[in-house]
Amino acid sequence: MTKKFISMLLAIVLTFSMAAVGVVSASAAVDTSNKIYFDVKSTGWSNFKAIYCHIWKADGTSTSSGKDWLAWQSKFEKCEYNASTGIASYDLSRTYHDFSKTDGKDYCVIFSANTGIQTYNTIMSGKCIGDTLYCIGNKFESPEDSTKTVIEAKWRNTPSCGPRKAITITGKIVGNTLPDCETDATMMAQYLIYHYDDAEITARTGDIMRQLHLSDKEVMDAVNDRLAATHNKDAKKISNAVAEILASTDEKLPNPSISKFQSTADGLKIGIKKVDGVAKYRVYYKDSKGKWIKLTDTTGLSVTDKNVTANASKTYTVKGLDSNGHSLTGYNSKGWSAKFVAPNPSITKLQSTASGMKIDISKIAGVAKYRVYYKDSKGKWIKLADTTGLSVIDKNVTANATKTYTVKGIDSKGNAVTGYNSKGWNAKFVAPNPSLSLKNTKNGVNISWSKIAGVAKYRVYYKNSKGKWTKLADTTKLSYLDTSIKNKAKRTYTIRGLDKNGKTVTGYNTKGWTITCKR
Repeated sequence: MTKKFISMLLAIVLTFSMAAVGVVSASAAVDTSNKIYFDVKSTGWSNFKAIYCHIWKADGTSTSSGKDWLAWQSKFEKCEYNASTGIASYDLSRTYHDFSKTDGKDYCVIFSANTGIQTYNTIMSGKCIGDTLYCIGNKFESPEDSTKTVIEAKWRNTPSCGPRKAITITGKIVGNTLPDCETDATMMAQYLIYHYDDAEITARTGDIMRQLHLSDKEVMDAVNDRLAATHNKDAKKISNAVAEILASTDEKLPNPSISKFQSTADGLKIGIKKVDGVAKYRVYYKDSKGKWIKLTDTTGLSVTDKNVTANASKTYTVKGLDSNGHSLTGYNSKGWSAKFVAPNPSITKLQSTASGMKIDISKIAGVAKYRVYYKDSKGKWIKLADTTGLSVIDKNVTANATKTYTVKGIDSKGNAVTGYNSKGWNAKFVAPNPSLSLKNTKNGVNISWSKIAGVAKYRVYYKNSKGKWTKLADTTKLSYLDTSIKNKAKRTYTIRGLDKNGKTVTGYNTKGWTITCKR
């Protein structure tokens, strides 16, 4: 196994150019705007004499100057260390590479001490210039050697960059960041290319792929692309071996099942039993011809079918998918059936308006219309109106009188499909104050107003010379002509609502409305 570790490490070195050959002959000038920092104090390292920064391009290409990347812990990788702050700084220009803030996630960086201790590979982009790498105490298995642990490091202000994502020899997935040149599929492909002839390691392939939500095709395509790109002389042998590994480890996942149905106001809620290794679930319903129709895909364990009919049964099934929507499981061809029982609608709000009592209704899936009732003086429910909307107005109201309402759901033919709240909802109708419009005519001032529900008559007032409101007239009409006003006289009016016995049932505008008469 030791030889395999060494072989893998060499392959990584060759692929990503972690070490460089040759000697750099001159140092670059320091540019404080081109530095990265390392919080050495956060590591707990001690008894070291020097801190180094090793950087390389994740895709293995050379520097922008054409030079190789620096050799491990060469003098040009040495950092400036401030013992009082515990911060080491490194000038990126010493690498002979031009970095910019617009660089993608193309680099890897390791900080190390002369004692041999080092951080784990951390992805770096141009956005990390000026940022500080620090450690929070996390350690995990080294991808190159399962007998060793590595120290996790993170950037303080660049969350899009972090510990490089990798697969360890024991099949663990460590880190969380891939460079732009890699995907989970290419990472898995490289793992299989390194270990294709080690049955002990490749036995974990199926579990790793389920954790990464990868399909056989995705990985096989990535393997063949990598072998072609590197001109591997054993490409055919490795490709065939990987294909056998994928076939042998492709364990059949159990079909997911529907665990629960629940009728809700939004529709029929469908609960799904979790299956390990499945990234998403595709829910189907059976149409009138018995054909399975896709309802939706979900990463959760429940979906709601909003397109339901009250008191009608519907049949559903579900299959498991990978993250790209490829099928991982079969499905129950018979499915599971459930009747949607629409819950009772409710009245959500009762509001007094000039037109009457506005009654707002909660929306219920599977209901075509709503039938609103009011309770008469004998306690009997009387139909007020049917509506396809979510509100109706009761115009037949009495000011300051309380009325009780309820509602039930009906189908398009008027048949009841829900129950109703037998107690109902109560509200007193409070008639709003009427308002006036004033207009000059040749015979005087015409005073008009809008109809107010629950009001039998209207009382018009004017303000006399002492500022007191004086009754001008009572009327059942919606206008009154004041012929008593003299030309060029100014007069202020107001109005309030009355019941049939002349008792006031509304308030009034205390400021009133003023006009100068022009006959």
